[in-house]
Amino acid sequence: MNKVIKEKYKRLILFAVIFIAFVFVVSVMIVYENEGETQMPFKLSEILIISSADGVNDDDEDTKWSLTINQYNDFYFDFSKNEELNSVAYIKSIKFENFQYDNEGRNIKIYMPSSTDDTETFVYDDQFLVNTDLTYTGSGATSTKTLEVGNQGGMVAFRVANLGIGNIVSDELEEVSYDGSLLNKTEVDEENLKFNISFDIVIETDKNTFRSNVNFDLPVGDIKTEKTSKYSTTDCDFVIFKRDWYYLENII
Repeated sequence: MNKVIKEKYKRLILFAVIFIAFVFVVSVMIVYENEGETQMPFKLSEILIISSADGVNDDDEDTKWSLTINQYNDFYFDFSKNEELNSVAYIKSIKFENFQYDNEGRNIKIYMPSSTDDTETFVYDDQFLVNTDLTYTGSGATSTKTLEVGNQGGMVAFRVANLGIGNIVSDELEEVSYDGSLLNKTEVDEENLKFNISFDIVIETDKNTFRSNVNFDLPVGDIKTEKTSKYSTTDCDFVIFKRDWYYLENII
């Protein structure tokens, strides 16, 4: 009889251990899903988005002003070393990929910084189009022109442009400002300017790779009134990074 009772106790204890372990694992998974990596060697320290508009001359010699209007959104991401950790690490690359946007009736293009223009960071040239992904390679110093980011942190950038949203053809206008005020001279509906974009931010270090999916409503602010609108934050906790294997396991 005592032997039977002992066996029951053993099974109960084993079941309790398995149950506690299961609860612990599930709890850890839930925390990781909501908070992601909390001990990353590098962190996203600032996000800046600048929204405005500009015009491209159509070379119509018979008209004083003949412009195709584009609405643009310039993204800047600043990465820095996590000073709370004593670990030694370096950035191998920072990549942006899996771009998705609701583009019905819009001609949305993504541009990397120009490597040829010394006055403009971004130019509307097909050689700088981002087709699928954009990679900044870790280097000794940051340079947007050469698509390099400091291996201990730095700022990277790209442009999301909504091309050909309107036209200005006029002989009466004395001057135009190449900013959001251009939209007031077109018939474009402000609601039709709005769209949402999502993409992955991937930080590859010498030890691990971390990924986060983010999305933004564009353009930011009221560019018709403000001419140039900005969204800036150093509170980047909403960008939750997880190790790349976590995404692969969920896909499989």
